[in-house]
Amino acid sequence: MSLAVMTVSADRPSYLAQTLSSWLQARDRKRWVFCFVIEPGQYFAECEELIQTWRSISGVPESYVSYNPQCRGVADNTYTALHWGFLLSPFVVLAEEDVLVSTDVLDFFTAMSEQHEDSTALGVCAFSRAGDGLSGEYEARQDFSPLVWGTWRDRWTEVIEPRWHDALNGPVPGVEAGWDWGMRRIMAAVDRPFLTPVQSRSQHIGEHGVHMLPADFPASQSISFVQQRRPVLYRQRVPDAL
Repeated sequence: MSLAVMTVSADRPSYLAQTLSSWLQARDRKRWVFCFVIEPGQYFAECEELIQTWRSISGVPESYVSYNPQCRGVADNTYTALHWGFLLSPFVVLAEEDVLVSTDVLDFFTAMSEQHEDSTALGVCAFSRAGDGLSGEYEARQDFSPLVWGTWRDRWTEVIEPRWHDALNGPVPGVEAGWDWGMRRIMAAVDRPFLTPVQSRSQHIGEHGVHMLPADFPASQSISFVQQRRPVLYRQRVPDAL
């Protein structure tokens, strides 16, 4: 069993509605369990209604909702979601309320989780900015994107979780701080890559948020994202010989 868990701030229902709509079109979702971890935000009731409606029409066999009694914040809520997820599943995909996905995103994660379970890969990312290859190609990259990603339980318990809290802080206060930067530091410390599609399976839409300024939003966009994708065979792209 594989599990997808989504963190929800309960502050941006318009983004959440678009994101849930994209997940509703994801193939293979009926083989996955979905969980939602909701913060006590300003639009909690509206976000909860969107999630409950999604659960009722999605056709997934199991889904759960966890409500935080107090606001945990981005890093702690993400940690909580992953910790909960790995109590339920050996492979967990983390999604966020402001990231769209392609129709084959779960096809991709299923293939990667099965084909690379015993590899050195630290995890699997859905996002890629460029896209100069074929739809089914993916690469092992020394790069990490938080825009929908997944990993295996052993990587979580043995590599990521023990380093999670120490890796949150940047080189100086206020610089490169946060769990996404922390993941990059963990990746560099253990020298293990993430598997990434050459053409993106996710797209960031959260132009307005606590950790995103409108001026920085264009840099978070993928030029290769297409929401509707036909089934393909996934194969690893071999770097060109020098």
